[in-house]
Amino acid sequence: MDSSDGAAVYADLNGDRRFTDDERFPFHPLPVKTDYTVDTRGWPISESCFGLALSGKSFRQFPSCVRLFERGKSTYQDKSRSVDLGVGPWVTGTATIGSRKIRVGYSYDLRSDSVNPMDAELGMREESGGPIDFVPGSPQTAVADKESVVFRVGDLYLSTDSVDLKRSSFVLRSHPAADYIRVELVPGAALPDWTFTDLSGVQGSLKSYAGKYVLLDFWTSWCAPCRADFEDLKVVLHRFQSRNFEVLGVLSDTDEAAARKLAQERNLPWPTAASPATLDYAMKRLRVSIFPTHILLDPNGHVVSASDTAVRGEALSKTLEALLPR
Repeated sequence: MDSSDGAAVYADLNGDRRFTDDERFPFHPLPVKTDYTVDTRGWPISESCFGLALSGKSFRQFPSCVRLFERGKSTYQDKSRSVDLGVGPWVTGTATIGSRKIRVGYSYDLRSDSVNPMDAELGMREESGGPIDFVPGSPQTAVADKESVVFRVGDLYLSTDSVDLKRSSFVLRSHPAADYIRVELVPGAALPDWTFTDLSGVQGSLKSYAGKYVLLDFWTSWCAPCRADFEDLKVVLHRFQSRNFEVLGVLSDTDEAAARKLAQERNLPWPTAASPATLDYAMKRLRVSIFPTHILLDPNGHVVSASDTAVRGEALSKTLEALLPR
């Protein structure tokens, strides 16, 4: 990588252990992002992309991108600079149903040269709406875990039966509306009630929080950013609890013993729902797959926001200050 301001990546695309001018890929500026991020380097500011040659696969190139962060936030004491390397390829395509075009996307397994729609990241939307929105929590995406995921595309309810890369084809299946159990996390959506047992063995339910603003904090025992958020949430709860605000943790993995130990060590002042019913609610109904995920509900149990720009970090305090009466 060049060390000058005109930074570039050199990639030995032909494997001859030399770099030539046609193997030099300059960095290009990325759009400025304002979303909240836990990365101390902020958001990437520039990117260089290139294709690595493949042989014996369904595709001739493997797309890769190197991203740079602000120099002051990503330079270490030894003067080295951190970068991110993105190598998560997606297979995309379009299907025509009647007069409508449906755009689909699937994460691609390079090792097996295949797509398994029942065990992959998936995306689906009507093509007229533009590219698939891969923002966490978007109803246009999901992570399948040995299951057939049903998407709503307008008044259509569709899942993917199979993907055949050799034939460049895929098969969609139509479903009745009753098969679509997902709750789309958009402002105003009503979350259905669910009953749970918390980490202390106490029974609870979402409806018991009726009349209050409540932040659902979806976390796992292995998630470092989740642990970092605990201290911020303690401060927020202390500041706003007297103004009709509560926090409810939602454990999103099966290691209750590790979670119970962590909750005790961190002295969490709010309960954490942890039961098979909770895990099913989080993964199947709400399709939460990124941790931590925060969802703010109003006193009627409707979604205020599930966006990091409104309910994570400093943004959460600003949102609550505007919402909660004194």
